[in-house]
Amino acid sequence: MNALAVALYQGGQIGAAEKLGREGFESAQRAFGQKDSRTLGWAFNVAMSLQAEGRYAEAEKLIRETLAKAELTLGPDNHDTWRYRIGLAIVLSDRGQFAEAEKIWRENLEILRRTLGPEDPETLQVMDNVAVAVSNQGRYGEAEKMQREALAAERRVLGSEHPATMFTMGNLADTLSEEGRLDEAEKLELEAIDLERRVLGAENPDVARSVYNLACIKARQGRRDEAFAFLSQSIDHNLPAGTMMGIAKDEDLKSLRGDPRFDAIVLKAKELAASSPKPQ
Repeated sequence: MNALAVALYQGGQIGAAEKLGREGFESAQRAFGQKDSRTLGWAFNVAMSLQAEGRYAEAEKLIRETLAKAELTLGPDNHDTWRYRIGLAIVLSDRGQFAEAEKIWRENLEILRRTLGPEDPETLQVMDNVAVAVSNQGRYGEAEKMQREALAAERRVLGSEHPATMFTMGNLADTLSEEGRLDEAEKLELEAIDLERRVLGAENPDVARSVYNLACIKARQGRRDEAFAFLSQSIDHNLPAGTMMGIAKDEDLKSLRGDPRFDAIVLKAKELAASSPKPQ
């Protein structure tokens, strides 16, 4: 059940993943008790499905409950505990609580550097996420430096086609875009999308998110027709519901507002987000 739930999630079938996750969570509570590590793992999977659906308040509540139990029963340095802490930081970032998210990311980075080493793949992923939290608070130069360091290490340790490497590439492109270095950002985002499509498949939500980010870059460059094309492409290929619901207010797309094409895309995105499968 767990393997299937993960496969559904990774394949973009978030509603189905959540439904199966809830079934597994309920079964685990009956079989193992509420504080067992297996039960906590199921709870976390449900929470991340909620996050992917844009139901951030529900996701945060469940992750905080799971994290509190894990810290008591497994200890603060346990692999699962810091994984749940990472999940909380992701949800906090989605809710715009970047300072708290950065604090959590940095705590995890310290733990991983100490326990796994500075160039362990998981350490490098967390380092990139610290940089994202820093960038979200407007400290772009600091973020860029960290992301370039993480990306160089990931290419060396994991290779260019590893999902973590590609994810860091996309995040660095976002930072470059925020710095106004749009041509550099575009080049890097296109490279990331090409790799992601080849490795993950065209329907993977991470690919759709990268295409959406490219649309944002195009909008900031004033290339409206290309921006609309990539924006439509992203929502047609499994863009996460939370991102779709935020299109209308995305400041990177403000140059597209007032165009009937933008209104149509916003409406379609909201309809797709609303119709995404929910658990029964």
